[in-house]
Amino acid sequence: MAADSWTRWGLRAAERCLSNAEGNVRRAEERLGRPAPARFFALAWDEAIRASALEACRYISGLDADWAAERNARGWSQATTWTGHILSERAVLTRAEAAHALALLHQHRRQLSHDANVVLFGEPLAPRRRADPEQAALGF
Repeated sequence: MAADSWTRWGLRAAERCLSNAEGNVRRAEERLGRPAPARFFALAWDEAIRASALEACRYISGLDADWAAERNARGWSQATTWTGHILSERAVLTRAEAAHALALLHQHRRQLSHDANVVLFGEPLAPRRRADPEQAALGF
């Protein structure tokens, strides 16, 4: 921002973007501070499930390069993208964070493998017809 090439308008636009991002991070952290759904909190007692939940969050975040800017059935949704990305950046997940992660991942479980669904939720993913051949080729 110290560069002379920035215009006043450009600086204001950058400040608005930064302010919006900070607000989104704050709201996501507030969500993580609330009690997690009991079902997922019960599952998150296991350290292996917490590690698998973190791995799955990182996988979904890897699919979400556009931060849900486009509706493309890949990555997080607009409602979950900030919280999902924040969780995926953690070194480890606490039990409460893992419970929140499991709740988010359950919403996006069709993007996870059969094995991941069994590990995380104790149940296989029900088969469904795949309309998108590219998704089928990627194994989603």
